[in-house]
Amino acid sequence: MKKLLVLLVAVVFASCSQDQVESTNPVAVTSLSVLDGKLLSFKDDKSFIKEYSALSELKSTKEIQGWILKKGHSSLFNTSDASEEMQDSVISNTRIIYSNALKAIVNADSKFKIGEKVLWLNERNFYVLTENDFDKKSPELTILKNNLEVYGKLLNYSDSKKNKSSSIASRSTLPNENRSKTYVVGLPNSKRYVLDLFNETIVVNDNIASSKMYLRYTLQYNSCSFWRCTWKTDTSTPWTVNGGPNTLTSTVIGSNDGYGPWTLSYLDSSVKYGQNTFLLATWGSRAPLLPQYVNFDISGSVFWKYNSSSIEYPQAISWY
Repeated sequence: MKKLLVLLVAVVFASCSQDQVESTNPVAVTSLSVLDGKLLSFKDDKSFIKEYSALSELKSTKEIQGWILKKGHSSLFNTSDASEEMQDSVISNTRIIYSNALKAIVNADSKFKIGEKVLWLNERNFYVLTENDFDKKSPELTILKNNLEVYGKLLNYSDSKKNKSSSIASRSTLPNENRSKTYVVGLPNSKRYVLDLFNETIVVNDNIASSKMYLRYTLQYNSCSFWRCTWKTDTSTPWTVNGGPNTLTSTVIGSNDGYGPWTLSYLDSSVKYGQNTFLLATWGSRAPLLPQYVNFDISGSVFWKYNSSSIEYPQAISWY
């Protein structure tokens, strides 16, 4: 029986003032991509995954936007907010969520380059575009996508099960996959917070190149017009991790099935507005004798203390 390694991470954060808007110790990102026309271009798969992983470690929106500014491209990260608005009271777990790191790399049309190939990210697949398709927009490409070569994917277990020849499909462990578990917690004054616990596993050439667990937090308010009420992201109310007038705290238990290593990350403690994504854990192969892929288990609770009151609004979280 595989030995279970359990890591208890009690995430306790130092308080910070509203003036401490961003992290003071940014993670350095070694530039492995260059701007080729309107697309970021990587030498190979390895350099793409390395820069993606470095971006996932950044603690603040300002750091990611600074990286995008230096690169000089129009990133999906800066154009995707409107399309991600969550209006329903009950939010589907089947929707696809991309990490900030991935959205920072692809441009506004979800394109980038690896080697000589122009890739287009649509839903869970990275498609190879022919020269005739380079300049086409997503609506046009969506019509053609069944005829496009698939370069890689964000792992979807149901798809890998259908492909019996896939080495991923033959794994004995249920793999993580690019899906989310979403929790909605009501707050006073017609507000709510939405927690998205999600995995992003990138597969290239039928091999898992990266697998990371994220927690995304979104503060929303209910906006009503004459015709209807909708939920919109609240970008005016500041919140912090264990400090400030509105506080988010978390206690997380993470484990693997003995093969590891899953490395758990700490949440950031700077002041946030609206939405932020935290890297919870990342996986890396320790030795070639170990299986390439292991499932990650996570459980714990997130607590929101609203407006410096003594009342907490807890939400238990767990992975599949």
